[in-house]
Amino acid sequence: MKKIEEAAGELYRQHYPTPSVICAFCEGAAFAQQWYDVNDVLPELKEYCESDLVIVKSDKGSIIFARYCYNECESKFYWDLKSDYHATITHWRPISIE
Repeated sequence: MKKIEEAAGELYRQHYPTPSVICAFCEGAAFAQQWYDVNDVLPELKEYCESDLVIVKSDKGSIIFARYCYNECESKFYWDLKSDYHATITHWRPISIE
């Protein structure tokens, strides 16, 4: 697998006239790979009191798919981990950036 800098360099040499394209590509790739700390920000809740599907990291080092949800009956927020996995979620990131 290529590193971000290698891919940016190839694109620059093939298609673009200025080195600033490499910087823009690297910054965009870094932004797309950004992890959010759950103590700072949580996914936005949408219809049916749940977020879009996101990628999460746990305190055990696992990376899985999940949704952040709110249970109105219990007045409680929680992570729907789509599995029988028990861990504390520490970070998340969107699957796609619009």
